[in-house]
Amino acid sequence: PPSANRAMVQVFVGGVAQASTSYTVDGTAIVFVSPPPDGVPIHARVLGGLNLLDGDVSALTAKPAGATVERAISQKLGERLSVFDIAGVVADGVADDRTALALFFATTTRRPGPLYVPESAKVYLGSSLTIPKGWTLVGPGGHGGLQDAATKSYYDLGGQLKLGAATITLNERAGLRGLLVIRAGLTQPVPNATVAATIPGQMTGTAIQFAGDDVVVVDCMVLGFEMGIDTGGKQRPVVHFVGIDAHNGMRIPGGFDIGRISAVHAWPYLTAYVPGVGGGSEVAAAPLRRTGYGFRVSNDVSGPADWFSLTDCFSFGHVQGYVLNNVSNVTLIRCQADYTTPAVGGRRR
Repeated sequence: PPSANRAMVQVFVGGVAQASTSYTVDGTAIVFVSPPPDGVPIHARVLGGLNLLDGDVSALTAKPAGATVERAISQKLGERLSVFDIAGVVADGVADDRTALALFFATTTRRPGPLYVPESAKVYLGSSLTIPKGWTLVGPGGHGGLQDAATKSYYDLGGQLKLGAATITLNERAGLRGLLVIRAGLTQPVPNATVAATIPGQMTGTAIQFAGDDVVVVDCMVLGFEMGIDTGGKQRPVVHFVGIDAHNGMRIPGGFDIGRISAVHAWPYLTAYVPGVGGGSEVAAAPLRRTGYGFRVSNDVSGPADWFSLTDCFSFGHVQGYVLNNVSNVTLIRCQADYTTPAVGGRRR
């Protein structure tokens, strides 16, 4: 097409005429100050009716600040893939996103890497989902205890994976980072100690199951399950800076190569900040208790958990803080356990 200056060109985006200040004309190229979204029809013409461009922005390029090469905008945006980029994923905490995610993982030609779960996303899984090897679900992080439990709900937090009758299974080199993993159907908010006493009975299922070596779970919160994390006897698991409220916090049933578990806090996040819950009486203390263990390390599945280490971990309110059963060279460094009052002090075996 012929070249033209900006004064001679009309540009329409989605059928709407654009201000001449929103683009420049460089020879035969139209350069937008803020590129329109991919797929929006663009029509450009020289005054008098000669068409210059009739298409969309799929081939538009941009050079990011500090870059030395211009690239397709669609390629640049594709570097950060979000669950909202997957057909069928709603991520509103209500619609079941499991089928859409499973189909994506089964059919994508994209190389494994991070799949982002933004602060605005609440992914609901009505049934179990396996994360293939090499993929990591990445959230915004920053999850912690809600101190106004009587009026606030954990379900309002973003970067969320809400599980129905479901478990997230992590294959080789898969991972979770910066996410809230929470059981569906928990009473939220929790207004008083009477309601808090019902919460332990709502905690069922396994949240996270390892099914391959070199799995990583970092900066996550896991709430409302019978079992928080089960490393499945796999090699070199890494679990770091994770808060868990489950009847059984972590099960580490063996492994032959070093596992590193650090800064894992098995604690009653769902009930600790409820008005009327605390020490001093049986009624007040009961909602803080969980029926199982904080951490169990064993050879139940494979190997003696050889040279596994637990560092700076804490268990509160579990009948057993730490269970070591038929293991080899397992190290506990600055690991602590406590229990409620009245009744007994910290238990550890």
